[in-house]
Amino acid sequence: MTEGKERGEYPTIHTLTPLWEQVKLIIDEYSNDDFISKKEIKKSEEIINRFDEIDPNSFSFRYDKDKKGSKNLESLSYVNIQNNARVINQLHEVLEKVYSMVDYNC
Repeated sequence: MTEGKERGEYPTIHTLTPLWEQVKLIIDEYSNDDFISKKEIKKSEEIINRFDEIDPNSFSFRYDKDKKGSKNLESLSYVNIQNNARVINQLHEVLEKVYSMVDYNC
């Protein structure tokens, strides 16, 4: 597991990419292409990497200002809410499959 975590321990980070690496280990252990396809995994990883690129510590979309009072996400001229919802729903479907897989196998 990443971040030196043992199975069953919860990570204390908000960075999505290392968390996704842990999810992929679970997928590798419990899944097959019939349940979660390689295409779904690849697309999920692209989504997570994009969010991590824009907001590496997962604070900017939640708070309008950082701890120093500076505005977050000033580099974005707009956020397409409909597209954001569509992409989040795609990711949600895959994560629901992962949850079901773990629930069934554990």
